[in-house]
Amino acid sequence: MKHFLLNAMAVADLGSGIVERRPIPEEALRSENPALLSELFPGAVVIAAGSLTGSFAPASGLVTVYADGKKSFLTGHTGRALRLCGLDALVIAGKADAPLALLLNEKEGTLRPADSSLDVPAARRALIRAARAAFPSYADADPLPLVTGPAAFRGCRSSCLACETGTAPRSADSALAFAARNLAGIAFCGNAGFASPVPLDDPLRAAVPAQRVSKASLAALLNAAGGCSRADAVTPGRSLACHACPAPCGFWMSLGSAFVPCTSPEALAVLLNTGASEKRAAEILALGERFGVDAAALALLVEAAPLPETLEDCLSAASALPGEQRDADIDASAEEYGICAFFLRRFPAASAALRARREAGGN
Repeated sequence: MKHFLLNAMAVADLGSGIVERRPIPEEALRSENPALLSELFPGAVVIAAGSLTGSFAPASGLVTVYADGKKSFLTGHTGRALRLCGLDALVIAGKADAPLALLLNEKEGTLRPADSSLDVPAARRALIRAARAAFPSYADADPLPLVTGPAAFRGCRSSCLACETGTAPRSADSALAFAARNLAGIAFCGNAGFASPVPLDDPLRAAVPAQRVSKASLAALLNAAGGCSRADAVTPGRSLACHACPAPCGFWMSLGSAFVPCTSPEALAVLLNTGASEKRAAEILALGERFGVDAAALALLVEAAPLPETLEDCLSAASALPGEQRDADIDASAEEYGICAFFLRRFPAASAALRARREAGGN
């Protein structure tokens, strides 16, 4: 099975305002190495799917972002959305003179003016409106937004991208790369079908039993995210799953009459370890999502009363992200297959099933 399932990519030149669909360059196609695209397009941001991204494989929503010599992972449903646009990769070249939104479907792409000062919820709504206006025949579709957020445009080293729901943990390098090029966000509107390289009865799908986040399972989840002795302080609500994930790590948290998405177990563990109550942790998660700041960098606000209401005050309270331990082998598998690295760390059986698949010649 080949890495580039669709042999297609889009190249968006922010400087010229041109978006083109092209075949994958022959060198990358032969190598089956998506990282080579960043070498073939120096200075560009490259978003690339793994060989199983968007398929029936478990937790296969991941894409890898290559930017300015750094690499980060995005999960959620972005990978599936990229493939539904008929693409294996997206190359973002050049720099715009003013903030732009990139809008894509399975046929074309376009760039439209955007307001980088909007908070994340407003920016999501603006991206969706712009996509529906740009592609009138898709007016009944549900575009998937990926938002840069105002914190990145202010150069915050703890900024993060915001997915369709919640934030993308540890995505500061990607967010800053988007902002440096004046890309305010992307809306994916594709509806192209493609054959999954993993069938429904593949043994890989049975490697991890389906499970939701519960009061009983939260301690193990937070321990896998960095360790937490206060998991009993939180009662998780309905689970939030990334594409095809049988064992979600995200969930909704109650905040008064509303609910807040927790899409970063690491950030929740950091906040609880700092002494946050469930209510205060939910408030800080909501604040981080509002401005596009990784909540793991907002632990100084645990004792703050009241919480900041402005971007400036939020940025003043943001610290550097805490250090993390990575497993190079797991990260390499995540990049190659497009399967969530945190999922592979939590469930060694999934990694073993991937190895078995490779040994059996299934890539």
